[in-house]
Formats: sequence, C-alpha cells, structure tokens
Amino acid sequence: MFDQLNILYPLLISILIFLVLVVISKITKYKQALKEKKFKYYSLLPFS
Repeated sequence: MFDQLNILYPLLISILIFLVLVVISKITKYKQALKEKKFKYYSLLPFS
C-alpha cells in the first residue's frame, strides 16, 4: 500500500502542477490577445 501511495502522490502533484501551468498559460494568452486588440484600435487612431 505504502509503495503505491509513494508512486501516486508525486503523480498527482505533477498533474496538479501541469493543470495550473496550463490555466496560467491560457490566461496569459487571453490577456495578450486583449492587448493586441487594444493596440489594433490604437493603431487606427490618427495620433498613434
């Protein structure tokens, strides 16, 4: 039992870390997309 737990816990931790990283990368990509949209709107303005 303990051997199985020793194998399972690192797996669970690594999966959780992976999910967190995926969520963070999605959020940063979404923020970058918003910034790019704003820059496109600013570039349409004459004083840019």
